[in-house]
Amino acid sequence: MNDYLRYLRKNLSFERYTHSLRTAELARVLAQENGVDPEDAYLAALLHDIARDLPVERLEELAGQDGKPFRDFEREKPVMLHGRAGAVLIEQLFGIEDKSILEAVRNHTTGSPGMDSLSKIVYVADTIEPGRKHISREDFTRYRKMSMNELLCRLLEESFAHLGSKGNAVAQPALDLYNELSRVTQ
Repeated sequence: MNDYLRYLRKNLSFERYTHSLRTAELARVLAQENGVDPEDAYLAALLHDIARDLPVERLEELAGQDGKPFRDFEREKPVMLHGRAGAVLIEQLFGIEDKSILEAVRNHTTGSPGMDSLSKIVYVADTIEPGRKHISREDFTRYRKMSMNELLCRLLEESFAHLGSKGNAVAQPALDLYNELSRVTQ
C-alpha cells in the first residue's frame, strides 16, 4: 500500500490526494456493508483518480492504449478520459490485473451499464465522500439508508439535473446505466 500512497502523494494535488483517501475509506465501509471485498474497494477507490491531474496529451495516450475508441463526450472534454487512463496506468505501474479493480477505476467517471458491485461502490464513494461540498450531512445520512442501486440511481438523477442546469449533455454510458438501474429498482 505504501507504494500506491507514495505515488499518489507525489503525483496528485493535495486536494485530490486527500479526496482519494476519503473515497477509499468510504468505499471500504460500503464494501463491508454490501458483501464486497473491502481491500479491493479500498484499493480501487484509492487509485480511482490516479490519472486525474495528468495533461490532456498523456490522458489521450494512456486511454488510447485500452483498445477502445474515444467517444464524443471524451473528445469534447478529455478530462473524462482519466478513468480509462487510470486503469491503464495502474496496470502498467503496479501490475494490477484484477479485472474488477480495473473496471472500477475505468468506470468511475460516468458509470457504465452492467457495472459490478465494486464499480458501483467506487462510483458512489467518489460522489458522496465526506469532503464533497455539494453533499450536506443530511444528504449523506439519507443516502446511507438507500440500497446501492437506489443510491446510484439517485446520484445519477442529481448529476443529470446538475449537468442540465449548466447546459451540458449527459454521457451516454451514464444514461444507459440509469435506464438499467431504473428497471431494477422499480
